[in-house]
Amino acid sequence: MNLIFPQGLLPGTYKMAAIDFDSTSFKGLKSNSISDIVPLADTLVWLGTGAGLAVLRDTSSIYTITSNAAATAGQLSNETPVGGVTALAASQKTLFAAFATTIQDTTFGNGLIYSTDATGNSIDWTYFDQPVDTEGDSLAPFAKRFFKTLPITVAGFNVTYDAAISGNYIWITSWAGGLRRYNISQKVWERVPLPQDGDQILFTCESSNYEDTQSGDVLKDFYLNPRDPWDGVSDKLVKPHVYGHHNHKA
Repeated sequence: MNLIFPQGLLPGTYKMAAIDFDSTSFKGLKSNSISDIVPLADTLVWLGTGAGLAVLRDTSSIYTITSNAAATAGQLSNETPVGGVTALAASQKTLFAAFATTIQDTTFGNGLIYSTDATGNSIDWTYFDQPVDTEGDSLAPFAKRFFKTLPITVAGFNVTYDAAISGNYIWITSWAGGLRRYNISQKVWERVPLPQDGDQILFTCESSNYEDTQSGDVLKDFYLNPRDPWDGVSDKLVKPHVYGHHNHKA
């Protein structure tokens, strides 16, 4: 398949940092699998591939960004985590990507990166480990209040498969991780409550929907749980939190 772009649509040159972009990245694609194609700021086209993040910089040149297996949460410059791209989103100059790797037939989320300016000569990324909870995270903060939830502590199968950027938030959905959002200005991740199976709406704004506790205002009659729902046969009252809601799986 041939891709034809109008003349002048994409830039003829692209550099990262002080060194030639061509010399620091792999020329071409390392994988024939492309999960996402995202134009950015009318100047570049970013590609999420099975072997990393790539960029189309003119009508014929594609480069795969250098990956770093030793990357840790924090700041990255001109390189990405190792793995395939499972989600890719853009808004104006901001770019977000999620990565995953497979170890012994189990897929693991390998972190998330975003940059508020992925169009310049140098790209600085903010890199997050794949979001997971601790055993004690049974009360999740949301919009200055709280809701009860089952902590998601597993790393295996916790893979982000979709993302969107809207205003001050980056939204992600992850298998075994649910729906979460990142507040860009406050630099904090939040779990997001969703309606339970059978409910069309979940009200989280009205004060009357919360109960006053020592921990703060907690959403009434709600428990976020992505496990399978009750099978209709087992004794539901023995361990009520064993059963969850399909809608909470995001």
